[in-house]
Amino acid sequence: MSVREGVPLARTRDGAILGVDQRRMRGMIPGLIEARYLLPGDRVVVAEGVEGVVQTMPTPSVVFPGSVHVLTHTDDDAPLQVERALDEHVMVRAAGAFDDRGRR
Repeated sequence: MSVREGVPLARTRDGAILGVDQRRMRGMIPGLIEARYLLPGDRVVVAEGVEGVVQTMPTPSVVFPGSVHVLTHTDDDAPLQVERALDEHVMVRAAGAFDDRGRR
């Protein structure tokens, strides 16, 4: 995929490109977005006073339809898995935590 310099990309932990991050292009990040739109590399507020970086794409919940599981890691690398309703707003402080992993 050929992308112009400066275009924000969504990447996996391994640096693979998921696509252009339209949320950043439109100025939606930082801010509140619905859980369904979270991407790997998003720095989110998990709970009061606790932030984490989304590690994988949110996955649908089998137990609670209409919800997603969100796997995050804190700055101390502690894994936290939370469940959010698809339309629940999540505070995203920043995006692109994995941006440098795709550059060689």
